[in-house]
Amino acid sequence: MSIFEDLFGELHSLLHHEQPDAKALWKVMVNMHGLEPARYEEQILDYLIGFRQRVPTPLHTFESLEHLANATTFFDFPVYALNLESKKIGDEEVKAISASLHLANLQALYLDSSSIKNEEMKAIALSTLINIKKIDNIGNKGAIEIANSLHLSNLRTLNLEHNEIGKEGAIAIAASSCCDNLQTLNLSCNKIGDEGVKSIATSPHLANLPTLELGSIEIGQAGAKAIVASLHLASIQILDLCNNEIGEEGA
Repeated sequence: MSIFEDLFGELHSLLHHEQPDAKALWKVMVNMHGLEPARYEEQILDYLIGFRQRVPTPLHTFESLEHLANATTFFDFPVYALNLESKKIGDEEVKAISASLHLANLQALYLDSSSIKNEEMKAIALSTLINIKKIDNIGNKGAIEIANSLHLSNLRTLNLEHNEIGKEGAIAIAASSCCDNLQTLNLSCNKIGDEGVKSIATSPHLANLPTLELGSIEIGQAGAKAIVASLHLASIQILDLCNNEIGEEGA
């Protein structure tokens, strides 16, 4: 039996685990492709398509568009993450991100708002990110642009903690259809206030949300009561209101 066939057996075994190990799976795929790229593309790609529901996500996290582009050689499905948090992103880089056809293979995109201007963020938000399920660190104005995007229907996690978001950003997020399928919404450590949080409490787009994190958002009893009494947040299983001035009555 060849090394390639041994690795195929390992691949098969990993995909049949109750919770497949993404790191181990990716390593096997890379090794198989390195050994026999033609055989991999002829046999393994079709095999993986049959098991695409078993492939863990994100399968692998890349730190450049170039590396993401190469990922299609291994598995051309939306199972990857792109982490650009540590990168300084200018006009040309943002244009490249926005125009990249490989964004369709992403389920997670991590950006640092400190290096991205509002207009640059708008270019990203309005590009065709149809498979994105997680976005981090985009800032207040970026949050509004994300809220206005029509291409984020698969979003599952929206983490906007520590982004200087005020009531306007909260109102925009609450009114956005990109929240329809969210599993986690984190708006902690922003100056949202009672008026902003009331928009969250009355949002029909959050009807299926199980996890809501609103720690340190400068709300009082009125805001806390609005959240707790909300008919639209009936699916909440985990609610974080820590470090707010809600008092015993609000709690």
